[in-house]
Amino acid sequence: MKRLTPREREIVRLLAEGKTLREAADVLSITPRTVAFHKYKVMRDLGLKTNADFIRFAVKRHIVG
Repeated sequence: MKRLTPREREIVRLLAEGKTLREAADVLSITPRTVAFHKYKVMRDLGLKTNADFIRFAVKRHIVG
C-alpha cells in the first residue's frame, strides 16, 4: 500500500475530521485547490471511490479517531 506523505496525511486528517476544503487550506496556509488536488491524488492512488471510503481509510489507519 502506498505510504502517505506528511502533507497528504495532514490533509486526510483534517478532511476526515469534517473540515471543508477551505478550512483545511486555511489551517495549512495553502489554497483550497491544492487541498482538493491532494485529496484526489490520495483517493486515486488508494483506489478510494467515495468520501465514505476516504473517511473509513482514515479511521482504519488511525489517522483520525
